[in-house]
Amino acid sequence: MSIFKCWALGFLFYWGVPSFGQNIVHPLGAFHLDSTTRWLEQAFDARITDSVTLIGLGEVVHGGREVTRFKAKMVQYLIEKKGVRTFLFEYPNAKLSMVDYYLGESQYKNEDTLKLMAGYALAGSLYDRSFLDLLCWIKRYNLAHASDRVALKGVDISGAAGSFNYFFMLNFGSLLDSGMRVDIEKGGDSVTHKLIRWFYGHTGFLQSKVKQYYGELLYNVQSAECNLAHDALQQHDFYGSAYYRDTVMARNIEAHRGTKAVFWAHNMHVTTADYAVNAGNILKADLGQRYYVIVTDFSGNARVLRAEKTGMKENSFTPDKRTLVYQLSRKEHTDQGIVFYDELGKRPALFGSVGTYGDYMMLGKGKGFDALVEFNEITPDSQNF
Repeated sequence: MSIFKCWALGFLFYWGVPSFGQNIVHPLGAFHLDSTTRWLEQAFDARITDSVTLIGLGEVVHGGREVTRFKAKMVQYLIEKKGVRTFLFEYPNAKLSMVDYYLGESQYKNEDTLKLMAGYALAGSLYDRSFLDLLCWIKRYNLAHASDRVALKGVDISGAAGSFNYFFMLNFGSLLDSGMRVDIEKGGDSVTHKLIRWFYGHTGFLQSKVKQYYGELLYNVQSAECNLAHDALQQHDFYGSAYYRDTVMARNIEAHRGTKAVFWAHNMHVTTADYAVNAGNILKADLGQRYYVIVTDFSGNARVLRAEKTGMKENSFTPDKRTLVYQLSRKEHTDQGIVFYDELGKRPALFGSVGTYGDYMMLGKGKGFDALVEFNEITPDSQNF
């Protein structure tokens, strides 16, 4: 081959072939809810089409400040520009029922009250206070769109049994007969079991009394039942209980069909990676291209809170060198941005996941996402609940 041809091929390779980072990493914009969503419109308008009915919005770790702020901004965009009207949250619904009621009632406008209610509902969780900003924004949106409100629903069963007791006694405890009250005070079988049995023995009575709130009550009863079954299964089959939890979560999500929805949860619940039976894969099998998946990952350092018996403890994590965002950050010096699966070609698309108890695992075999959002650093909120 002549020197000229070698030079020409080198020129074409250097200038004519898209580089790894320049064309596949789309920039992030401002996360503040008072700022424009134009940068999200440019990235997602052509990809999240009208045929998409559910958007899975994943987080590499619960409670990461940067991740929460991005997801809040994404929810704002999806509500304003893509018609999302149902906000499905990885949390027991019984804890969110009163928050959802306050979000939807036009006579209640005080945001300080909303923050107190939501703060109490999320107490002990890993969700930081920037999440409250999103709820306040949704409240203002609902006040301005009274006939087209956004609803908040919990779809997880973890913790649903305990939170159901408080929900029932606060809202429907006055309906209990004196015999039932004495039975609860005696102890023995759990209060949750007793309330569930009482509920099924008085369904006609309850329907006539609580009327339009019966559906919410029934949903919370069923979630509490599933939580009890999950906890029993977990004693002898940990992985089986995890599959059961995700199966119920997917069923709860599908029960809220009728409006376009966003599913806010951990990466491992929303992903469609070929690794296990999880909610994302169940939803993908049912919805196909109508389910759009967005996950998040970090390329530098993640300082996160993990749950321990004595409380929350901060841990620091570095990414696996095989993850897509690590490769992008080292080869193309990208700190943050959005990467779309359909622009990756044959490049590996592995991404990370940090669990509530500090376990780090790799996901991504197969097509695990439609879009991945990269952060360099993830930090815990200093005002975490």
